[in-house]
Amino acid sequence: MKLVPTLIRSVIAATIALAFSAHAEIDSKTAFARMKSLSGDWQGPKMMGKRCDVNYRVIAGGSAVLETCFANTPMEMVSVYYPTGKTLAMTHYCMLGNQPRMKLNLKKSTADTLVFDFAGGDNIKTTKMNMHSTTLHFVGKNKIQSTCTGEENGKRGQTHTALFTRV
Repeated sequence: MKLVPTLIRSVIAATIALAFSAHAEIDSKTAFARMKSLSGDWQGPKMMGKRCDVNYRVIAGGSAVLETCFANTPMEMVSVYYPTGKTLAMTHYCMLGNQPRMKLNLKKSTADTLVFDFAGGDNIKTTKMNMHSTTLHFVGKNKIQSTCTGEENGKRGQTHTALFTRV
């Protein structure tokens, strides 16, 4: 009979631990360390007719992380991640000619999932479409899932999700 209460307590404890770890907030210092851990080459799926390979590089004396995708093609784009105040920011330099800025949403982010929300940008109104949010999910040491949501003519646009594997 003691087994049932022990089993129930174990299930409750495991459920609470899982809920806490899935929703545990992260600080910007830890999030930036996670971004730095991506340093290197990553292979992704075909997108827009080309393989979307990504390179992450720690730059500027360790104060920023440069993300390059579609390198050496007309579609090349870069994003720069950097700490600012109590959060982490990102500026995306898009092939569409705009530069959306995003900030890490500390309430929605966890140690394994970094959520960046739109926080303004340049040349947004002069283009029909822009990246509006992005989420990086650390699937493991050598896999990440990237989800980007666009905005088109001021309304939520398409969402693209891709899995990347460290090369």
